[in-house]
Amino acid sequence: RVGYIELDLNSGKILESFRPEERFPMMSTFKVLLCGAVLSRVDAGQEQLGRRIHYSQNDLVEYSPVTEKHLTDGMTVRELCSAAITMSDNTAANLLLTTIGGP
Repeated sequence: RVGYIELDLNSGKILESFRPEERFPMMSTFKVLLCGAVLSRVDAGQEQLGRRIHYSQNDLVEYSPVTEKHLTDGMTVRELCSAAITMSDNTAANLLLTTIGGP
């Protein structure tokens, strides 16, 4: 399934759309937006890319090929962003969500 909405950000007016009334799961595409939000916090001085985040075995979720290798030493925010985007690491995404106040 595919759908989209083209929105004029100045006016809020919908310019074009296809199946706009339907909801679609974002799946891993949200990870790019998540890392953008993290980088925005870095630019605002609210986060540091070099900050190390420690986590436990209990934090690991299915498909975490990078974070599962760093249980003892944790990972930096920079490394978590890279893992989330390049390897679609789900634990990395969850840890980053926490840093921006998400669920």
